[in-house]
Amino acid sequence: MTPLPDANLLVRSARLRLPWSPRRGAAAGTAVLVDGTPFEAVERQRAGSGEAWTLRPWPEDEAMRVVVTLDEAWVAGLERERADDRAARRRWWLLPVVPLLGLAPASLQSSWELRWGFPATTATLLSALAELALSTLGVVHTLAAALGGGGAASGPLAWLGLASPLLLVESIVRLKHVSAAHEPIGSVVGLPLSLLATTGQPAASVAAPEVRCLDREADTLELRSGIHRADWSAQGVLWYRDQPYRLASVGREGRDWIYLFSRADATIDGPALRLLPPADRPLPVARERPPSLVRSTIATALACLAPRDLQEAWAGRIAVRPVLLTVLGAGVECCGALVNLHSGAADGSPVALAVNLMVLVEGAVRFALLIGSGRPAGSLLGVVLRRPLARLLAANPSSPTPNP
Repeated sequence: MTPLPDANLLVRSARLRLPWSPRRGAAAGTAVLVDGTPFEAVERQRAGSGEAWTLRPWPEDEAMRVVVTLDEAWVAGLERERADDRAARRRWWLLPVVPLLGLAPASLQSSWELRWGFPATTATLLSALAELALSTLGVVHTLAAALGGGGAASGPLAWLGLASPLLLVESIVRLKHVSAAHEPIGSVVGLPLSLLATTGQPAASVAAPEVRCLDREADTLELRSGIHRADWSAQGVLWYRDQPYRLASVGREGRDWIYLFSRADATIDGPALRLLPPADRPLPVARERPPSLVRSTIATALACLAPRDLQEAWAGRIAVRPVLLTVLGAGVECCGALVNLHSGAADGSPVALAVNLMVLVEGAVRFALLIGSGRPAGSLLGVVLRRPLARLLAANPSSPTPNP
């Protein structure tokens, strides 16, 4: 701010665009209060990468319509408003790639959620649904090719036909995890994204935010938090020193989050906001390390072929119906055998032909037993798989461990 002749002022802004209006004909410009003295915004000029405003003393015969107090608090509020606008624009730009980022490892998603409010749980859910749809398409394509449709080896979905059974199992595991734990979980497909993670990042402590400013005259409360408080909503009420406050704006300052609350009426109603993170759903820094996705996927694939008791035990651990494991296992057996028989891969060897026929018959018998009894049916390979799968189940104390 620089004094000019005739008691005018020159206000320069190198970073922010000031939301003032200059005088237009008979319409007065924005009224700007500087240390209690009113000035009128007369002219705006470019000044390098910023702008410069010329202010003159307010004419006594003019009525003030738009009044702005030029002080540090107003500039800080304008910076927070601009930061919120930039964050909203970033969210719109990131929306198309959220499902893709949901494939990243859980630790990386939690880091993004902590640093800039990335919707990790929603991203995992969207990516798992997309993975489920794509893998189902691959299974259907492969089955259609086995029954006389287009060749699976020459079609554009040939690669998907080979990986679709595992992707289907993985998508179901991820969907059950995110619905039960409400926290992100990565995918095998997203393992290359782990190269983006940096090692040695210290975890921020989950503690109450720091009170940066309590202005009783302006009825505002400003809090600084080292973590993103996704549990604070604009509809909630924060009680501080027996006074209710509503969330007015959110901004960033370096790596910290700045939350501005405004004083509310004592009769206001809404969910209570806590200074500490909620105990039933801790913030990302307080989460335990999620289970290994690769291990869960492999165990689920093995459980699809395991005997009935192991299928029921594993289904209880991942919270799915046991018959689903039989459907997946028997479906893969029938689909794989039909593809081999239709493509002629088993014609050159009587042993290969017999193995494929046995696998096809076993899959059909498992489907028949499932329909007849309503309970899961295991595979002959389940006898071999019983011991390793029992060890996988024993890793979770809450899961029933069958006798090997």
